[in-house]
Amino acid sequence: GQRAPGAKRRSSFYLPRGTVKHLHVLSHTRASEVIGALLRKFAVVDDPRKFALFERSEKDEQVYLRKLADEEQPLRLRLLAGPSEKALSFVLKENETGEVNVSA
Repeated sequence: GQRAPGAKRRSSFYLPRGTVKHLHVLSHTRASEVIGALLRKFAVVDDPRKFALFERSEKDEQVYLRKLADEEQPLRLRLLAGPSEKALSFVLKENETGEVNVSA
């Protein structure tokens, strides 16, 4: 269908079950570089600035999300968090702050 003028276009993609979701990065790789690498890996042809990397943690059955700054180093954060994926994992989401203005 057609979008109403001014309506936001959201990008969503889901990986098939069993898809390898690993990405090889260095401890000094920045969040903005990880986003670009993920988009390339999964052939998403969209502006990387439309996306943000969030750290996800679980504590006392609560899930917490925090948006990483572009300069943060996700692998370093993950190593400091220890082996539990509940302590820290990462989620790539569309940037919802309205900071990025990308024309269609």
